[in-house]
Amino acid sequence: MIKVLVAGFMGSMGQKTVQMINESDEFELVGGYNPGIDVAHMQDGAKR
Repeated sequence: MIKVLVAGFMGSMGQKTVQMINESDEFELVGGYNPGIDVAHMQDGAKR
């Protein structure tokens, strides 16, 4: 299995990439990075 980290996962291309990875048996999503997003933003998004 190929482990993948997606940079810019919140953008349009990043979201499509994450979807493709999640639908594939050959790849495993191990993380995501998006400049300007910190833990507080991630927690706010989880509450919505």
